[in-house]
Amino acid sequence: MKKSFYAVCVFLSLLLFALFSTSQGVLLTPIVNFYSLTESSQGAPNAAMNIGCTIALLSSLFVMGRISKPKLLVIFTVTAVLFILPAALKPSFTVFTILYLCIGISLGYLDTLSSSAIADLFTGKRGSVMMGILHAMFGIGGMLTPILIGSLMDRGLAWNYVYLIIGGLGILLCLYIIPVGRNWIKNDVAVKTVAPKLSRDTLRRFLGDRENLTILLATVLYAFYFGGITVWTGRFIEHELDGGAMGAISLSLFWLGITLCRTFSPMLKITPLRYLQVSCIIGAAVLVPGVLSGNAYIMGAAAALTALLAGAYIPMTLHLCCDRFRENTMLVTTAVLLCVYGGQALGPALIGKIESLSSIAYAMLTTPVALALSGIALLTVKEMKNS
Repeated sequence: MKKSFYAVCVFLSLLLFALFSTSQGVLLTPIVNFYSLTESSQGAPNAAMNIGCTIALLSSLFVMGRISKPKLLVIFTVTAVLFILPAALKPSFTVFTILYLCIGISLGYLDTLSSSAIADLFTGKRGSVMMGILHAMFGIGGMLTPILIGSLMDRGLAWNYVYLIIGGLGILLCLYIIPVGRNWIKNDVAVKTVAPKLSRDTLRRFLGDRENLTILLATVLYAFYFGGITVWTGRFIEHELDGGAMGAISLSLFWLGITLCRTFSPMLKITPLRYLQVSCIIGAAVLVPGVLSGNAYIMGAAAALTALLAGAYIPMTLHLCCDRFRENTMLVTTAVLLCVYGGQALGPALIGKIESLSSIAYAMLTTPVALALSGIALLTVKEMKNS
């Protein structure tokens, strides 16, 4: 029973991450206008947040085994709230960017800690289900936050008050996380979420496994597709396909598909590995006609359908890798998430480059190609005997 309470603690911490990260789309334009940003500096805050997330993941390799996971979870949930709230004061752009860097560090720790903790608390089929529910929090944020925050801003809400709303919700979440987390800290050894210190031998065993490396490469390819779809689909539909509002609607439907997939796919009677292989290849086959159709509705439907098919890729991969290397799940989640961040950065950048050289339609074709290659790469990975 205690594990369920601790799991809720983890879910709420990742929900805070989702609420903040998915609000950035509606905040970008007012931030650019308020600070009178040039093109070269428009992406500085979000770039700083991504750098902070990467710093968190890399530094977590040295922190693991020295501070317990529940203690880190409580610390970085609180610090995330403390760094979000001052952004509402509209500080100088330099201070604003530094706050985003600090928020990124806190959220990056929450990202790897939450997945690792769930993998420790629950194993087998239940572990797969709980990991799916955990990462469905991003889908919930993606569906609701832009719509609700955008609607409030259309009615006159000042952009900086968004940070007060998210920070205030974070305070409410802390009313559960802090007391439950303190109890979890006391019982951490009993529930076995203690991370061992990282050793050279452990790192060698994990990275020396060819199949582990294959899964990590496949994750980069999936993240390429994911980043390309989430960043460029709206523009592709609105400007290239003259879809107007269909661009925003498509993204909402995409996140709806992600949420449904992450919630229900772990309940399927197939192994995580088989799910990853099949969903990527079929998803790519669905997306290609959408990109080539020249029709905004078909493209939007194709993007949403791929999310419904392959939207659980990240939680399923985390569950699969943690099952394969249970001796240090925090090393596993950190490695997988580094690949996710890397692929999500590479996809939109390469699509933008290809668009400048040819057309956005050709650029968007890289997303189903990357998705298909991810599934094909995973065909070389064998099922574990206890799967």
